[in-house]
Amino acid sequence: MNARGLAARCRAVAALLAVLAPVPAVAQSAAIVATGSVRLQQVSNRATLEWSAGGQRGTDTSDAQVTTQHQASVALLSPISRSVAPGAQIVLAHVVRNLGTDSDLFAFRTSLRSGVGLFVVYIDTDGDGKLGPRDPPLSGPVALAPGQSASLLVVVTLPVDAVDGSVVTVDLQATSTADGAVIAIVSDALAVHATSVRVALSETVDRLAATPGDTLGYTLTYVNSGSDTSSAVTLSDLLSPGLVFVPGSLWSTTSTTTAPTNGGAGAVFRDSVGHESIVIPLGTLAPGARGTVSFRAEVRVGTSGLVANTATFSSSDTTIVSAPVTTSVGQGAVGLTIERLGSDNVPLAGEVRYQLRYVNTSNDKAAYGVTLVDTLPEPLRFVSADGLRATIGDSPFALTRTSTL
Repeated sequence: MNARGLAARCRAVAALLAVLAPVPAVAQSAAIVATGSVRLQQVSNRATLEWSAGGQRGTDTSDAQVTTQHQASVALLSPISRSVAPGAQIVLAHVVRNLGTDSDLFAFRTSLRSGVGLFVVYIDTDGDGKLGPRDPPLSGPVALAPGQSASLLVVVTLPVDAVDGSVVTVDLQATSTADGAVIAIVSDALAVHATSVRVALSETVDRLAATPGDTLGYTLTYVNSGSDTSSAVTLSDLLSPGLVFVPGSLWSTTSTTTAPTNGGAGAVFRDSVGHESIVIPLGTLAPGARGTVSFRAEVRVGTSGLVANTATFSSSDTTIVSAPVTTSVGQGAVGLTIERLGSDNVPLAGEVRYQLRYVNTSNDKAAYGVTLVDTLPEPLRFVSADGLRATIGDSPFALTRTSTL
């Protein structure tokens, strides 16, 4: 409090209210919750008063103590039970939420309590419960403020020789850094059901290197080599943020579309930030059925580095994610040299010859809109040009050529 004046025998009182944040609530029925013991912390608040009276300055302080309560707590949502086929890859979506009173770092560990399989944990960036190219692998602890949540994806791949009737149990463990005794474990049970559906999925791209503005061609190939029918089949491709779908380019073995519509070969959807995904409903896939889906996508302006793309086959029996295909995106690099030919001394009205050499020094990137300009100084006048189609620019002394390298 800043008091400009205080009359004799007058008192002033300042009231300060500090509120401790409440512990967030979560629906208990769908979550595994771990809560630690209450930790007490002594907090001292000091106020200082300064004054001037009778030519003298004075000061006074006063302290007040309060004991605050702190508690670490975490919730993991939710246990999953599912039937899967040998050799299948399945995506298990979970949510972790900080129920504690303070910000916390949560470390995660995944293990197989029973059965055999491989697993990788990803951060579900958009929270859609599906593995996409924008979902990075989990690389360390996750920081969460009180009440904040994060979405995780546990991707499990079963071996092709997984035993029919066995159960694969996957444990995802979250441990509080603030209180190491706070550990929540959610267990997913995968019942192995040996169907005769055997689906293979692959994706290819027609260019390993490109520049912004180039068009890339993608081809998805799928086949059911088993003896059972796969139902409720959907093929999808979540485009990399550096790509935009070319309208009219989506084609399959049975139909073609000329625009992103809900019919024909499939549909193209765009999220709130402009990223696109292609969804192709296939219905049922009979034994021996196979097909291809192809489309084209343009590299967005400003894109650089590796552009990765993956396709996903999902059905009532299994979910399969193709191996990623990548294209290196960059810019061409053009170099120029100019060399005067002939004698060092040229008489007035004599002819001076120049040779201009330019080259794209990139091994795999094209350069577009390359413009070569040679502005002749006085007293030179343009006579002719060999080896290129030259045009005289706005200035009568400027020689310009535009091309693509």
